[in-house]
Amino acid sequence: MRVGILTADSSLAVQLRHDLTQLGFSTIGEDDGGEAPAVILLDCRSSAPELLSRSKAYNKPIIAIIEARASRPVDFLTEVADVLFYPCSKDELYVRITLATHKNRPNHPSEVFEWRDFRIDLTGYEVSVDGTKLDLTYKEFELLKCLASSPGRVFTRSQLLKIVWGYDYIEGARTVDVHIRRLRSKLGSKYEFLIETVRHVGYRLTSEVASNRDQKSVLKS
Repeated sequence: MRVGILTADSSLAVQLRHDLTQLGFSTIGEDDGGEAPAVILLDCRSSAPELLSRSKAYNKPIIAIIEARASRPVDFLTEVADVLFYPCSKDELYVRITLATHKNRPNHPSEVFEWRDFRIDLTGYEVSVDGTKLDLTYKEFELLKCLASSPGRVFTRSQLLKIVWGYDYIEGARTVDVHIRRLRSKLGSKYEFLIETVRHVGYRLTSEVASNRDQKSVLKS
């Protein structure tokens, strides 16, 4: 995924490019040309109205970067998809981009994750194993869908909390662990191995799903 960066601060641009590259994204500046970005990071700490006007030309979700201790409200925040308080962690940067692109993704009826006899119907909010529908709660479904969006990628508990429960959710990482245990139980002995624990970090959908030749399709974030 390409991420556009609009800022008048060269040091911020360098830092964002470094962080985004480490997160697996490619980046594009205003004058780079080539493939259009999927989301725009807009530095609103200075020249915001001018940069906002230029960023709208891309017709893509805009994430506004503002100071963590902003002393006054930013009056155009209703025109952006999300807000990123700077400085921020790479986890927060990843989550904001994921949420912004997820919210603005077209809803295609064919969005299905299918591997062997394990199936996730994105639009129907259904998960089935061996043709039998699993009784998942909404949060369990969203958690499984998140892991399935990038097989093999490790999601920290913090990332999963922010993506599935929202950044205002304060119950803590134990909630993720509880839902993972419930998911594994509902997947049963045949498919519980799909959700791997990465010790002291978080969880991932096994990379075997991405590499196995029996895989039919993969959800895209």
